[in-house]
Amino acid sequence: MPSRRYADLAGSFATLALGVGIVTSMLLTLASSATADGVGDDNDALVTTNALTGTAVGTAVFATAFVVSSTFAFAVARRRRELALLRSVGATPGQVRGMVLREALVLSIPAGLLGCLLGRLATPGLIRWLGEHELAPAWLTMRHVTWPYYTAFATGVVVALAGATVAARQAARVRPVEALRTAAVDDARSSRTRIVVGAVMLVSAVAYLGFTAVVTPDEAIHRKHRTLAPMLVIPGIALLAPVLVGPPLRALGRVTRGREPVALELARSGVLASPRRTAATVAPVLMTVALSVSLLGATDTVDAAKVRDAEQRITAELVVEGPVSADELRAAAPGSTVVAPVATHVSLNAAASVWVELDALAVDPVAVGDVMDLKVTAGSLADLTDDAIVVPDDWAQTTVGAVVPVRMADGTQRSLRIAAVVEAGTGGTPVLLTPRHAPSAAAPLTFVDVPDGEAGATAAAAVRAVAARTGAVVRTDAEWARADVHGDSEDRRRLAVYFVLGVAVLYAGVAIANTTAMSTADQAPVWRALRMAGATRAQVARIAALEAALMVGLGVLLGVVAAAATLVPLWTAVTLLIGPGTVALPWGPASLVVAACAAIAVPAALLSVSAGRGVRAEM
Repeated sequence: MPSRRYADLAGSFATLALGVGIVTSMLLTLASSATADGVGDDNDALVTTNALTGTAVGTAVFATAFVVSSTFAFAVARRRRELALLRSVGATPGQVRGMVLREALVLSIPAGLLGCLLGRLATPGLIRWLGEHELAPAWLTMRHVTWPYYTAFATGVVVALAGATVAARQAARVRPVEALRTAAVDDARSSRTRIVVGAVMLVSAVAYLGFTAVVTPDEAIHRKHRTLAPMLVIPGIALLAPVLVGPPLRALGRVTRGREPVALELARSGVLASPRRTAATVAPVLMTVALSVSLLGATDTVDAAKVRDAEQRITAELVVEGPVSADELRAAAPGSTVVAPVATHVSLNAAASVWVELDALAVDPVAVGDVMDLKVTAGSLADLTDDAIVVPDDWAQTTVGAVVPVRMADGTQRSLRIAAVVEAGTGGTPVLLTPRHAPSAAAPLTFVDVPDGEAGATAAAAVRAVAARTGAVVRTDAEWARADVHGDSEDRRRLAVYFVLGVAVLYAGVAIANTTAMSTADQAPVWRALRMAGATRAQVARIAALEAALMVGLGVLLGVVAAAATLVPLWTAVTLLIGPGTVALPWGPASLVVAACAAIAVPAALLSVSAGRGVRAEM
């Protein structure tokens, strides 16, 4: 067996084992939190942990399936010469397919077992890290259940066989009389089936995202939908990659015509001449960039929309937080409207024993309209009494007159009648209660609506003076909206996004190194020919590095296209909900991800050239 075969098998084995390990760890964490028994706030924390790990499981399974199937397909495609020779000496298509599938099965079983062991060892540390960062209860420990192992192992075997099947079917379709010709060159024409399937998948994904954004925009901005969106788009673009990589490479040649360095021209020609090899190499970069830009960009865009929505709902110019009385502010700023609700929180019973904590304001229902713009969708704010509650329309129960169990901030439970339902919006609308339910020790949150013109400026200065004397904090409505949206809970949600993304990026980094090394090794005859033509070792290494950099650039370009296909519908949904805004692009994190991809791919290519015979002149 050629040494290249051993390298391919080792790379495929490592990729599959790591993927199964990640899936195993995520499933064990999910099983541990789902079967744990929480009390009070711990139960709320477990709900958050279940949602987080469930999302992470979906992302890990997608990344594993995408990378493993791509890696196995590429490894089989590199054996086209061997498979073609088998066809030329009489092997039937069924025999070729059976051989490849048996090899994939034999490789996937020990890789799956090793992955399960790695996942088992990593899970306690993962659960401890989640607890330290308040993404899980601190007391949560790993539960000893068996189904995560079976599920992760089966996932690894299935995706390995699926990736090998696609490539094996394509190789088996080569006729014996064409076998040697097909094995000798990389056919630049992509499979018609691959193009059709990729186009259908991409068009269907874009159509679904656009339809959801227009018909149900509130669903389009939901975290689960934002996480799913790039996973729908990426496979279609990956299948179309052999067709999509050609135009930018040819455009680069036209731009640099006559001025293109020889090394860059050779690297570009090598990448352009092998579209299938290029597509397989850019796949993990495409996934990494698309997930990073989509998830972080969607999070930042929705956060910005929440700030704008919260700002629009506050009609008062100033928000005062701290130990200052409303009467003192009224005396200091005559002509201003001063309303002093108490910020608190309540837990509503969603189903069975599940309590969901929501922000709440204890406020006079007559005065709340003077400082807040609340869109009532059912009932009337005038019906808010001591035995009633006002809920947002995204709550599970929105029937006016219905009685819901409510747990107050001090732990007492009451049954309150729904007096009205208000539009939740993207920024979230708090539950409204009467001042009777305000915690006695809570400081008021005072809204001050100052008059227009010079009198307003004088009143604002007086409010700030009173606040400075009493130790209170004064913010404008925009500043308060930003602080409210980017609070501790939002910071935890952002950390959760980074956690989910980190799982995929970590795995993709290994896949980038593996596929780049395989792709560079596949060019060994080219490197030997260059050495025999007089190229030095440094020149060959430079060409290999440029090839790797070009492939990273193509992966980044396709990843940006995939991200755009998810962010444009999201922007449409936000526009329909609260008006035109901008898409917040994560330039900093995206730049780091791109730099990391290049920092992994280029050294992997150089190591692959140095480790092989590509830098030697002899045949």
